[in-house]
Amino acid sequence: MKWSENDSLFFKELKDGFSWQQLPALFFSLHKLDVVMPDLKVRSSIDEAHKWLGENDLIVGGHYIEIKSRNEHFVDSGSFPYDTIFVDTVSGYDAKETKPLAYVMISRPTGSMLCIRGDNPGGWSVERKFDRTRKIWDDFYVCPKGRLQPLDALIHFIANNKKDKS
Repeated sequence: MKWSENDSLFFKELKDGFSWQQLPALFFSLHKLDVVMPDLKVRSSIDEAHKWLGENDLIVGGHYIEIKSRNEHFVDSGSFPYDTIFVDTVSGYDAKETKPLAYVMISRPTGSMLCIRGDNPGGWSVERKFDRTRKIWDDFYVCPKGRLQPLDALIHFIANNKKDKS
């Protein structure tokens, strides 16, 4: 079945992703940062997914943060198992009117969280890759794993660069 016709996989991925957003939201909150986690919005069908391309996962200190959980085992940039890491789909990133400050990458096996700046994609490249979950080919922004940083770097930046909530 095509990804574009597979509502059950779409809903599963949507709900799983939303669950993983709670981990960094709690982490940011525990570091005394203002966190807004939008409610889960479930579309009636995958056909409506394009309407949510501009949505963000978290707003922390007024900054947009995207969350990506993955099945790879890592605890730091050195232990990430590949030379590059998928940041986002080209279509997903390019559709965002306001680019996220950062992407938080979560290892599902370890719970470790690392981040990549999202407001300055210098050094990113585009690769056409096969998405094993959705079983489709897509264009992805990827960056060298050496650009992964500990989450405390992002916390420090946000704490010192809070934006108005407007």
